[in-house]
Amino acid sequence: MTPLRLAVLGTRASDPYAGMAWMRMQIAAGLLRLGHDVHYLETTSTWPYDPIWQTGFGTVFPTGEGLFGFNTTDEILAAFDATRSDYERHSRAAREIAAEYFRAETVLARLLDNSGL
Repeated sequence: MTPLRLAVLGTRASDPYAGMAWMRMQIAAGLLRLGHDVHYLETTSTWPYDPIWQTGFGTVFPTGEGLFGFNTTDEILAAFDATRSDYERHSRAAREIAAEYFRAETVLARLLDNSGL
């Protein structure tokens, strides 16, 4: 079988629900293990990818290693190339970002703080 260049589309950043985020990443990981060139693309039109309102996730999350923001096609291609050139490093960085910012304890504490409880 000839390897394919594939994109897994999702809304993980704006809807970081554990089950859905896990499912999308498992789809991407499974396709990668089958030998395909796989990338995850966020498809939301709201936060965090709203450059007009300056609400980019780069102001909240570390970017450039494991997590990339983009506004242009050239920036998307640069992120693909960076990830492909050192997949292990970017994979490790993405896991570290997820562990720090999307742990249930962190998200729940922020939710309770914001709700005033």
